[in-house]
Amino acid sequence: MTFRTRLILSYTVVLAVLLTAAGVVLMYSMSHLAERRLDGTLWVLGTSEAEGIVARLRDRNLRKPDDLAVFDVDYPKSSGYEEFQTQKYVTVINAEGRVMDFSINLPNGPMPINQKLVDLALEGKVNYETAEIPGIGMLRVIYVPVLPRWTDRFVVMVGIPTDSVGNEVGTLVKQVAASGLFILVLAAAGGWLLARRALRPIVDMAASLQEISDRTLHKRLPDPGAQDEISHLVRVINQLLARLDDAFDTQRRFTADASHELCTPLTVLKGNTQVALLARRKHHEYEAMLRSNLEEIERLTRLVTDLLTLAHCDAGEQHSSKESVVIDDLVENACTRLRGAAERSEVKLKWNLSAPIVVDGEPNALQHIVLNLVSDAIRYTPAGGRIDVATGRSPDGMAFVEVTDTGIGISPEALPRIFDRFYRGENARAHSPDGSGLGLAICRALAKAHNADMEVWSEYGKGTRFTLYIPASSLDGQLTKATLSSALGELSRIRKT
Repeated sequence: MTFRTRLILSYTVVLAVLLTAAGVVLMYSMSHLAERRLDGTLWVLGTSEAEGIVARLRDRNLRKPDDLAVFDVDYPKSSGYEEFQTQKYVTVINAEGRVMDFSINLPNGPMPINQKLVDLALEGKVNYETAEIPGIGMLRVIYVPVLPRWTDRFVVMVGIPTDSVGNEVGTLVKQVAASGLFILVLAAAGGWLLARRALRPIVDMAASLQEISDRTLHKRLPDPGAQDEISHLVRVINQLLARLDDAFDTQRRFTADASHELCTPLTVLKGNTQVALLARRKHHEYEAMLRSNLEEIERLTRLVTDLLTLAHCDAGEQHSSKESVVIDDLVENACTRLRGAAERSEVKLKWNLSAPIVVDGEPNALQHIVLNLVSDAIRYTPAGGRIDVATGRSPDGMAFVEVTDTGIGISPEALPRIFDRFYRGENARAHSPDGSGLGLAICRALAKAHNADMEVWSEYGKGTRFTLYIPASSLDGQLTKATLSSALGELSRIRKT
């Protein structure tokens, strides 16, 4: 059998199953929809009847319904009755639950009352029920509350026959069945056309993709809107294009921001040099200009180094070689190096280290993260503040490094963006104008390279807490503190060999 033949037979079988299922669903949906339409029509009729009764009571200066509340209509004598042969049946109940009036087309007196629904209606709730009325048949009945405004509280019951809906649904079932058989007969004949057209969406998709370039990544493939494989493929491709568009946009913004940051020190260097060349100056003036230029050069060097680090992280080239590191020793070394800076800023720097925890990572990268977090805490903590650095294990076994300060904090609007490259909040810029906004971005990138995660909590004006979570090494907990250093040293030697 050819592929087209197999496709036609498979399609016919599947279509038969689908048509059967669709017919069942359609019948259920149409029946439910018909019931909803019936209830909607009944609500309109009930509300109109209630408003009409209220209007007639007002015209007669009455507040309570009486035996003349219902306006009777002789439906069989009305035009168009032969086509639909349906009527509206009305019963009025006062606040005490007594029947006050009912329409004359009820042959055996008022409709049976469901006291529970009457009580709910008197509380202001609209309710429905389907009840069999002697001499008439099945009616769909609505209980419409009339709340005190122009009249006293009472309830209007309005019912209409349900057989009209049943007849329409039955007719629809026959039509759907006939249509299904007709479609199945045509399915085999139309199979060859479907086989020829089956690959048309893929061909169109390929043509659309050929028109998309790096400058038109904002374009998307048109989504057919169906729940099939082709639509799924279109959505996947559109998601890929969206990710590429975001990546290109991020790269463009990154380039623009980097250019802006590089221009500032270069402009200062150029300005100082031009000023120095305008006229002969004294020795100390040249020395001051050279010192200013050296500061800008150092700033450029730091910025370029940071950009290079981010570029390596983005390319996945950063710290491919890892070794076992005692995180407590690393944190203690970083805090010791920054203790002088904390003393100069009149900030108390304390660290509380747990038992030795071993992690797998690149020591310089991990120490860079800790140094950056602690130095930022020192920078943004006013004199007299406090910084606490702690290590430990989280309940899920992760090693963590926690840096908590009593500094200026981070505003709620800036908190979601603190890891964005070149982003600095207004509060941070006002407190410390220096800085490129790359420090936390580098920390996040280095942490990601170590399968680690960073969390931040901050209360504006009261302090900030950064927490680095990093997976513990398989060696963690297996060595004592006395043998830890020698074991790691031997392991490092073996790896190098």
